[in-house]
Amino acid sequence: MKQRLTLSPDTFLWRKGTEGLLYESAQGTMFHFNVTDSIGELCRVFEDYDNLYSALFDPEILDNDAQSFIDEIITRGFGRITSPETPIISLPPILNIQHDVKRLKQNPEREIGEDVLEYLSSLTIYIGGACRNKPYFKQIIYPICSDERLSSETIARFLDKVWISSLQRINLIVSDVTDRNIIQMEQRLKAYKKQIIFYFLHENLHHEAMLPYMLAKAGYRVRFICELPCNVQEIFDLKNLMENEQRMLLPVGYDFIVRNEREYQGWNELVENLELKDFAMVPVYDNNRDFFDCNVFLSELDLKQIRLSRREIFAHQAINIEAFGNLTVMPDGRIYSEVTAPALGTVEDSIYDLLIRELQNNYAWRKVRNSEICKNCIYQWLCPSPTSYERAAGKETVCTLREN
Repeated sequence: MKQRLTLSPDTFLWRKGTEGLLYESAQGTMFHFNVTDSIGELCRVFEDYDNLYSALFDPEILDNDAQSFIDEIITRGFGRITSPETPIISLPPILNIQHDVKRLKQNPEREIGEDVLEYLSSLTIYIGGACRNKPYFKQIIYPICSDERLSSETIARFLDKVWISSLQRINLIVSDVTDRNIIQMEQRLKAYKKQIIFYFLHENLHHEAMLPYMLAKAGYRVRFICELPCNVQEIFDLKNLMENEQRMLLPVGYDFIVRNEREYQGWNELVENLELKDFAMVPVYDNNRDFFDCNVFLSELDLKQIRLSRREIFAHQAINIEAFGNLTVMPDGRIYSEVTAPALGTVEDSIYDLLIRELQNNYAWRKVRNSEICKNCIYQWLCPSPTSYERAAGKETVCTLREN
């Protein structure tokens, strides 16, 4: 007598050649299996959308491979047996962005509504000025050395124009810690104080550089980007300065740049000695592939330990989790969704037009794991979205499982 096997709505089934993976997102459990002929036939039935994640089978004619596969599904909670008359319907959610992109492809001139403005969630604004000239801004938040600068009036006018409630974070990256123009910003940008975070290079601080502390006292959040000094005396001086900052009880935090094990250990010691609470370890790729392979890029063991919700997996298939909703403004006023891609426009353009251009051109927001290497991997949609670290290292993947 035939039975119906139905996978649960939280179960994902992926096949790549002779390798298969079942992942149950509610419990975070997974099962790897070899795709034999009989198992492959069952999988093909599950994958047919019209079958609603169900497959009819006759237990009396199953071979050992198929029977073992079904037993694993039932035992591990990936699905259950029901009668043929009582199917379980499982329909995946569809993100609104897919509708907007589809409409744009069908008719680029068509308006898609102002709801698209709600996609904007964060801005990173590089003010410009003199500072250490490093290209780290292509990977992380890091000041840019530039002769051009954005004035407080230009920034304020731009924020007034683009403001929407979905804009939850505004990063203002200061290159010149002595820039008096920032004082004018403090007065002009009060309306956005809850969203603004000022970033400074910590090594630029000296007895005359009181600007970050003035901003913190005024109620703005301030983060210091820190690079570990090379000699003992400089480390000692850094520790004393950070101790003074902690005694001020101001809303300041730290982003510690990490390029190797020595720097990681050095920062750990400072964190423990000073009992820091608001800090982050921020890796930077700088021809340090071995360090990244061991500590940043993912091994197969790391991949097997990834746990994502059903919604997160669907999001991975549609958008770049890290990039979506983010825009970057450079000191010359040009705006980017990805700083190594072409500009979307300038601060003089309509924010609606900028967002439409990104949805049409897809420089960053919808960059997902669809490279040839990732397409052939069963972990494709469990992996993090493509990152700036991969671009810096010249890799197509975030893992070391399939090197390129």
